[in-house]
Amino acid sequence: MKYYKFFLLCNAILLVLELIIFYTMNTRYLIMNTDFYLSFIVVQLIFLAAVRNAQRGKTFILTLYAHVMIILPVLFVSTLPGYSYFEGEELISAHIQQADYEIVNLENKTVPVSIGPALFVKDSFYYYKVQSGGEDFYFSVDPFSGQVFNHEADFYN
Repeated sequence: MKYYKFFLLCNAILLVLELIIFYTMNTRYLIMNTDFYLSFIVVQLIFLAAVRNAQRGKTFILTLYAHVMIILPVLFVSTLPGYSYFEGEELISAHIQQADYEIVNLENKTVPVSIGPALFVKDSFYYYKVQSGGEDFYFSVDPFSGQVFNHEADFYN
């Protein structure tokens, strides 16, 4: 295989880029099922090892590997929510009827929900605490539709 070392170098660079993108998107959206995507990266590493060690069938393994390299980014991009955590803060700001308020930074930035089986994203909504006029208000935002929900009390207490 004439371009084998070039192929390995390109794939190593792609794997590092995928990890960087997954980390960046997970910190922005907070509900991505990183376990699922990291398992795909492990599969890619297995394919690389198979190509490296294969005596026969390298073309088949490379074809299969190329499909995995195409499927992973397509799955990732197609499952991104419509709103990031920070865009959810803007939705909360538009929803609040008070002039003076502060969105408090919470340790738990998501709240679990039951929306059905989801392989690519976690069953969670973004979660916010807003202080206004000495009172605490709690909100959640559906990351896909942008719908804002008001909670009577803190979900985690």
